[in-house]
Amino acid sequence: MLQLVTLFNGIELLEGGFMKKIVGFMVFVVPVFVFAKDIDAKNNDLISAGKTYNLIFDLDAKPSVYDASHGNGLNYVKNMIDTCNKYKAKCNIQVVIHYKSFPLVVKAGEISSKLLGKGVFYDYNKDINYIINNGASVITSKDGMNYYNINESQLLPGVKVADSATLYLASQVQKGYLLISD
Repeated sequence: MLQLVTLFNGIELLEGGFMKKIVGFMVFVVPVFVFAKDIDAKNNDLISAGKTYNLIFDLDAKPSVYDASHGNGLNYVKNMIDTCNKYKAKCNIQVVIHYKSFPLVVKAGEISSKLLGKGVFYDYNKDINYIINNGASVITSKDGMNYYNINESQLLPGVKVADSATLYLASQVQKGYLLISD
């Protein structure tokens, strides 16, 4: 005889052979397809067009981490901008560049190679311009400027200055921004 066995808080399966397989398929697999079809019918994707996303990137590693050969840092920001555009999502993107990554926001030649670090001679102007020209904000800190003895005229165009990068990041997280660290 077939017996009913209760599993996983009330999901009932028939014990034994062919019936067990059919009922298992109906209970576990069919709802997944129905749910996926329902999502696709409503949004045509898992990302909703017109939905607002607040993202803040915290870039604080050595500049060599962000050169053109790596997929993180500035490239990750650029890819996220492209993703938002592709899916017609409204993205408020902020990029906070501080600590060791501070040279990313300084005009080429303004900081000696000694301060930049061994082997780092990449010009980030195109990357920063792309980010700013696509509506994202790039922020650095007065602390970093003081450490490198840099004034605002030596920063790349469009870069904003906060008193403290850490406090700025904290304030944006409190406002609901998703913090993405390198």
